[in-house]
Amino acid sequence: MGSFSDRQRRRPTAAVVVTKEQIGQVRDCFDAMRPLRREFAEEFYRRFFELAPYARNMFAQDMEQQKLKLMDTIAALVGALDNPEMFRSIIEQIGHQHAQFGVTSSQLAAFGDALLWSLDRHFGASFTPERRQAWAALYAAVQYDMVQAMAAEPR
Repeated sequence: MGSFSDRQRRRPTAAVVVTKEQIGQVRDCFDAMRPLRREFAEEFYRRFFELAPYARNMFAQDMEQQKLKLMDTIAALVGALDNPEMFRSIIEQIGHQHAQFGVTSSQLAAFGDALLWSLDRHFGASFTPERRQAWAALYAAVQYDMVQAMAAEPR
């Protein structure tokens, strides 16, 4: 039976859980949002803080850098969807950072809800059930990996 680290390496990530069709849906959607990424990030954080007002104090008052970070991180994840090692590395790094900030699993859930809400609001009718399912599957896998990385972080 292998060691924990061997089992962890074999554990599926979003790059495995999300289908090729879903990867295409996510990438098409992300590419379409690029021209309006600043507005998207603004809507996202507005909704996130409505859902998790207790998280607001974890962020600087000036959110401009954070909005850029959000969109850069999503871009990196979307770009790594077909590279499981790179994808896992990004998630583990983000998970460790968020553990140091004291992020909770309920905040991660609110983040996912705000993400899907923002995508729906941004794309309207073109945010089809298939696109929603693709993003939901991606975020579910990301959230799982984040929780695992956060749990591994010494407190």
